Amino acid sequence: MRTCGRVRAGLCWLAWTALLLIAGTLCPAVAAADQYHVFACENPYTGQGAPAADWSYDQGTNGYGDGAGSSCSGGGGSISAWMDGGITHGFGEGGYATFNAPGQLTIAAFTLWRYEAVGPYEPYAAPATNIAYNPGNVSVEGLCAQSLGCSNRGDPQDRLAAGNEVGASGLVGITQIQASAVCGGGPGTSYVCPTSNAENGNSAEVDLFAGDIVLNDPTVPAVSNVAGPLISGATLSGTASVSFDASDAGGPGIYSGTISVDGNPVVDQILDTNGGACQSLGGPKDGLRAFDEPQPCKSSLSATLTLNTAGLPPGVHSVLVSVDDASGNSATVWDGTIQVAQPAQPPAPNGTPACPTAHMTLLVRRKSSRTLIRYGQRLTVHGQLMCGTAPVADAAIALSARGLSGVVVTNALGGFSYRVPPGPDRIISFGYRAYSTDTTPSASARAQIAVLPRIRVRITPDSTYNGGTITWTGTLAGGPFPRDGVSLLVEVKEGERWQPFDQVVAVHGRFAYRYTFLRTDEATIYRFRVALPASGAAGYPYRPGASNAVSVLVQ
Repeated sequence: MRTCGRVRAGLCWLAWTALLLIAGTLCPAVAAADQYHVFACENPYTGQGAPAADWSYDQGTNGYGDGAGSSCSGGGGSISAWMDGGITHGFGEGGYATFNAPGQLTIAAFTLWRYEAVGPYEPYAAPATNIAYNPGNVSVEGLCAQSLGCSNRGDPQDRLAAGNEVGASGLVGITQIQASAVCGGGPGTSYVCPTSNAENGNSAEVDLFAGDIVLNDPTVPAVSNVAGPLISGATLSGTASVSFDASDAGGPGIYSGTISVDGNPVVDQILDTNGGACQSLGGPKDGLRAFDEPQPCKSSLSATLTLNTAGLPPGVHSVLVSVDDASGNSATVWDGTIQVAQPAQPPAPNGTPACPTAHMTLLVRRKSSRTLIRYGQRLTVHGQLMCGTAPVADAAIALSARGLSGVVVTNALGGFSYRVPPGPDRIISFGYRAYSTDTTPSASARAQIAVLPRIRVRITPDSTYNGGTITWTGTLAGGPFPRDGVSLLVEVKEGERWQPFDQVVAVHGRFAYRYTFLRTDEATIYRFRVALPASGAAGYPYRPGASNAVSVLVQ
């Protein structure tokens, strides 16, 4: 059995006195350059599903059915800890769900949207829920236990209701957040928590529907092996590049590179989207970046930035090349001057009229620029390019994405469309440059297409006996497939919850599994499925999803 450091030890020390209550607030009032947001289970600003990365789950001693886990697959689930209501419990038994800040990161603030429910108590033994952070074992709002006048907190029917919000801000040196549902009282006594059904058959349960965690990053990127024509000292014309290696050990990873000319950013680009994880999702109003992963970007990479000098006046210009990590901490790659030659010819216009102040809109399925589809579905991205209130006709717009590239041309009304071929998760970027010598797009937009995998499972036989064995076979559609296969959770439905109890690896899109029933002593119908975990699978760019459910009768 794993432990969760000082937080868990502190929560097991449950005396029935109020713990220190710290008032929770959403975020720090002033955004820090070395901080960023991480969403857990659900993005509270858009409602999009998010993984539960860097959460760990532990079960207290004994207590069959106790535990913790995540059902955050595509939205609508929760990070939960619970204590089985069908049996009595001794002190400290129950479940723990813990977020651990990775690497050298710490937690500066957090907001959780939660629901808590606890059942009746006996003297010196009461089911209790708690949300705390560590070091210090500080309870955000004190224990919820009927012996303390609390039977539930929050509204399970309105996940993101204001009354469900709890949190803390202004934190220093904090590395863990933990939600627990345990039997409290006095250690070493014979008193037990009684059976009850406070929620989903459990005598204590805490569900975290969404989380917005602000992480503090003390790391600064390191840069080496800087080279390229841009810094050679030669007189430049056309494009000139600079290449370098960058790393961010213990931090959230390398995010973007910038070339500033005479104090103005001219090139600013994400260096590696890391399969889409290393792209700020937006949402918070404090100016900080936001991601679905605590360490969203690659810890080290090699990059090249290119400056189109044709858009610069001839002569000497000061140039600063820099790189930053996901939290905004930056490092200088190169700081110097360049000499730009007289341009050989004027730039060619793009579109009628060529418009440096153009703006572009995108719609997927004629709604927004984001959509979630199942594998194999086809869809069309529609867009329009305008110069103020006038359309830009006959303009070439470049598009790019994972495994895709091409050009679309606007019609007389400035409209264009692109039929997206089947494939995995993609962010398709569309960019319009008003003139051939432009170094950055005059207008750009991105369409985010999230794809659920297609998983199919068959179980035979569909009726067996205690001691009998069932065989699972199934397929996982769509690639690319990682060489070592895709890990899938094997799950059984317990009440309203899908509970993982094993895993299977799909190799080249196929998997097989066998299970023998050993503890079923009365006729029972089980429902099984397999699912891609909420954290996804490395090298398999699809959103978390589940297979069809299959029922098996054990007589």
